[in-house]
Amino acid sequence: MFRKRDYETGAFNELLADYFAGSILMPRKWVEEKWSEVKNLRRMAEIFDVEKPLMWIRLREMDLI
Repeated sequence: MFRKRDYETGAFNELLADYFAGSILMPRKWVEEKWSEVKNLRRMAEIFDVEKPLMWIRLREMDLI
């Protein structure tokens, strides 16, 4: 996932907080289920009530796009 030595402490903590927030707002199981039906970034962002760039990041983290 992330290697702490690649980041300064503050940046690493921010990265972890962002990842955690994404996991709470867009749980893996729900994203996988919806993505298999929808396959549309804009629609996924609407469903999860997040901005498109955040949805794109989550889908990339999950290797769905």
